[in-house]
Amino acid sequence: MAYVLTTELGIRADALPAAEDAARALAVSARSDGTCEMMGLHRIAGAPTLLVYQRWQDKAAYDAFYAKPEAMLHLQQLGGLASGPPKIAELEDIL
Repeated sequence: MAYVLTTELGIRADALPAAEDAARALAVSARSDGTCEMMGLHRIAGAPTLLVYQRWQDKAAYDAFYAKPEAMLHLQQLGGLASGPPKIAELEDIL
C-alpha cells in the first residue's frame, strides 16, 4: 500500500532561495531512489512556505530513504533554514 504525505515548512524570509535549492536536491535524490512514486515541491503563494507532496511505494521505502546520509543532509539543511517545525500530514487514499 502506498505511503502518501504532505509537509508544510515555513522558511525564514531571507533563506527562501537556499531552502528551495535544498528541497530540489532532496526531490532529485528521492525521485532517483526508485521507490518514490512522486515528490512535488510547491511554494505557497505570497508566503515563505514550502509544501512537499510525497508518494512512496510503502512506509518502509520512505523510512529507508530518509535513513540514508544524503537524505539526512538535505533535511538538516532545510531544518536550518526553517522558521519553525514542519507540519506533516499522512494521507489516506479514498479513490
